Amino acid sequence: VHTGVYGTWGVNKNQMFIVAKDNGFDLVISSDVSQAQSLGIKVLYPINLTKEVAQDEAKFKAFANNVATIAKEHKNNNTVFGWYLADEPDWNNIPPARYKQLNELLKSVDSSKPSLGVFTLPDKWRNYLPYFDIIGIDPYLPNTQTGKETDKVIDWIDKISGDLKTMELNKPVWVVLGAFEQPPKNKSNPAFRK
Repeated sequence: VHTGVYGTWGVNKNQMFIVAKDNGFDLVISSDVSQAQSLGIKVLYPINLTKEVAQDEAKFKAFANNVATIAKEHKNNNTVFGWYLADEPDWNNIPPARYKQLNELLKSVDSSKPSLGVFTLPDKWRNYLPYFDIIGIDPYLPNTQTGKETDKVIDWIDKISGDLKTMELNKPVWVVLGAFEQPPKNKSNPAFRK
């Protein structure tokens, strides 16, 4: 079981890795394999296919060749847990067939590492589900505190579980939760910043 943090961006990327590690995270999305390895944490290596590349055959072929090179480079590196193959391709209208091609390419190089896709549109994600080993859902939560935030998460888990069952796909589901800073209710608190 892994506990991951979505990103390690910030003013000081190396410090962000340390913050992740110090807070109990053992999996991050990053291409900085050496930094993760030095801290004893694993990475989901981001692939970052764009719609522009997906729609252009020559660009996609060059992109796929680069993906194969990266996969070969990290084939025997246990710090690379898997491939972060897609971030909301349903939102970005990237053709599902491109992920089928990329997933097959990655498996041909290294069948031991899973691919992950994260989805945000319940009415569109079914088209993508066969082409990923791990299914992530990204139920953006409101930047408010209503007490109902978990309802959306539960609904989405039910929806993705039902879709996977209907499609006869036995795949793990990961939930990506947004953690937005909440302003303090007491604005006289010294921690309050505009």
